[in-house]
Amino acid sequence: MEERLRWDGFYMSHRFYLVNLRYVKELESTKVILQNGEEVFLSRRKYSDLKDKYMEYKFGEANQ
Repeated sequence: MEERLRWDGFYMSHRFYLVNLRYVKELESTKVILQNGEEVFLSRRKYSDLKDKYMEYKFGEANQ
């Protein structure tokens, strides 16, 4: 299920958090800051992967 959600613009940032990449404002090594100011915990080992996926999502969205 996690793989399918990744391609739909979502990312599992931690065991309990699913992030809609459309609403990401900023990425930090331990958290994701959303456009509404909410902060979502980010597993440190997932930071690099999320950063890559977020860039793919943003550049893919711009090309549509």
